[in-house]
Amino acid sequence: MKRSVLLLAALAITLSATPAFADCKSDLASLKARVAMERDPDVRKAAEKHVKRAEIETKGSESECRNAVTRGWRAMAEAREAAASAAQKAAAKGAR
Repeated sequence: MKRSVLLLAALAITLSATPAFADCKSDLASLKARVAMERDPDVRKAAEKHVKRAEIETKGSESECRNAVTRGWRAMAEAREAAASAAQKAAAKGAR
């Protein structure tokens, strides 16, 4: 009797302690929201192609969907860096 109670208690603790994880659909939703708020059209355009790819992959492979979402975030970051670099170059050129 004690043994079964301990086993059930251990099982309950194990099930309640499992970490939650986000699936690709929730990651995609957060990327879409960020793209929608983006003001720079170049940054938005860079990420939108990956968003479309991730939407297609939500019906297929979870890993491919996650890859597309990750590429979307990376594309936004790279486009922002390129825009900042171009602005710095233009400011330096104008200061001469």
